[in-house]
Amino acid sequence: MDSMQKAAFIVAQAAMAQGELMGMAAENQHRIAVGRTDLYTEEAFASVPIKYGLGHNDVLTYLQS
Repeated sequence: MDSMQKAAFIVAQAAMAQGELMGMAAENQHRIAVGRTDLYTEEAFASVPIKYGLGHNDVLTYLQS
């Protein structure tokens, strides 16, 4: 894979992570609206970038491989 393809993959991973984060936020907002507690915690939100390999070192390592 060349550097452009690697960058495109990272952008795609970021888009998927963003979609998941938006879904989590929407679910929390819905639960608040109906009088429930949040389903997703701050830790759950923080774990999403790691799930998609978007940590700082992960991205640098991937781009340099």
